[in-house]
Amino acid sequence: MWEQIVRSFTQNPRDVKTIPLYKREALWFFVYAESGEVYVAPARTHTPSSKITTTRKLAVHENECETMLDLYRRRKCGEAVSKEAQAASVNQVYWYGIFADLGI
Repeated sequence: MWEQIVRSFTQNPRDVKTIPLYKREALWFFVYAESGEVYVAPARTHTPSSKITTTRKLAVHENECETMLDLYRRRKCGEAVSKEAQAASVNQVYWYGIFADLGI
């Protein structure tokens, strides 16, 4: 999965939106990859933009992608995973948006 994310955002860096569970407005953020790393930053072309103020590397450790993918799938099935996701990554909203953008 990580390789798919890196490949997609290396070939086509783009704005991606968050996937709120409730009727909150989605926020946009920019995703790009270089040198095998994935980064998120404020949206380039869409509004409203996420409140992220600086570019941030998405994954802190190697297993974060698979952990977040599992949480994303459980969340899509209606399971409450918010506390577990917050403990796993400060970037959970970005992960969810990326997975949704890729059609997962």
